[in-house]
Amino acid sequence: MSLPAARVGVAPKFILSRPASSLKAMFLEWRRRNRSRNELARLADRDRRDLGYSNCDVDVETSKPFWNP
Repeated sequence: MSLPAARVGVAPKFILSRPASSLKAMFLEWRRRNRSRNELARLADRDRRDLGYSNCDVDVETSKPFWNP
């Protein structure tokens, strides 16, 4: 199966409309979110309670994709 000629080599409009510095900032933010959620998932229950998070809160936060704030 091949892509239609109009779609070949075309980047999504939201990527093309951003300057390079903005793209870098976006990717760095995605990386930060991913790391933070992974760290949160690895915390012991006692540490989660100390931070004020329930297990349900942690499950909701860690199930989000990295691009979702």
